[in-house]
Amino acid sequence: MISPRRRRAFTLAELLVAMVITTTVMMGAVAAIGMGGRSFQAVATGVRSGSAMDGLARMASDIEQAIHVDERTATAIGFYVPDRTGDGTPDYLRYAWSGTIGDPVTLSFNGSDEAPIIRNVRDIQLEYVFAQIAGVEDWAVSAPSDEVVFEREYSGSPAQTFTVDRDVSVAAIVRPTAPGGASGFTVTRVTFPASTALPKANDALISLHRVDMATATPLPTALSEVVVRHEDFPASVQSIEIAFDSDAIFAAGDFVAIVVASDKDDPSLVVPLEASPRFLSDGWIATTTTGSNWTVNGARDMPITIYAVGAAR
Repeated sequence: MISPRRRRAFTLAELLVAMVITTTVMMGAVAAIGMGGRSFQAVATGVRSGSAMDGLARMASDIEQAIHVDERTATAIGFYVPDRTGDGTPDYLRYAWSGTIGDPVTLSFNGSDEAPIIRNVRDIQLEYVFAQIAGVEDWAVSAPSDEVVFEREYSGSPAQTFTVDRDVSVAAIVRPTAPGGASGFTVTRVTFPASTALPKANDALISLHRVDMATATPLPTALSEVVVRHEDFPASVQSIEIAFDSDAIFAAGDFVAIVVASDKDDPSLVVPLEASPRFLSDGWIATTTTGSNWTVNGARDMPITIYAVGAAR
């Protein structure tokens, strides 16, 4: 009797993943809605690891449940699946590979940090086949609504006004409350009162930063920056709204810095400041007159409202 020949085990370093995913995604009127499990096919070749097969099976299972695909590249796919978190809205999954040999295929859930699903990947190729199917679109992705996570009201009679120019900036440093008990949040927009610095004003730079808690000042790198043209400055003190384009996630309890600066030597904005009765408990301001050298001001607060959406840490 001839015994079956056993296959030599392979190490993860020898893993070769060459996957071709063919998925029928509805286009045209139905825009990739609802076919999910009836329109997905996966072929895997060169897979040398049981854990890799498990990862591919998980990926295939998730794609089969897709109700809308909005990212399709050779190394990444992003799509929505029916609600898994119990909040009544679809959840977003993204599988991706960096393209670097040895890096993993990762999974991100609703914008969370990427977690490795298939390790030590040498190659992966995603391919798509499209079919146009007549129908009526009955599903759409709605962006989550932001909500107020911090609010310091403007009294109308400020304790001081602060004129911003290229070398004189002001930063509101505050501690928002994560919305809905979330473990983290993403800042979407801010509003604060300001007026133009007449008779001549430059554009203003409004930026979002993390905070160096050792110095109580903004970290140098801006997470998002918005230019406000001087033609749009109000002549008298009015609320200005700034929308940030950033997916940076702050942990619940983190402080956030909103920096107001000018893009040239001349002044840009005049910002009213209030007295600060709660210094170092929920916020303060910092100012700079020499570029990156900030000075913490414990006697003043900047009126500001911050909006955010909840995010998982």
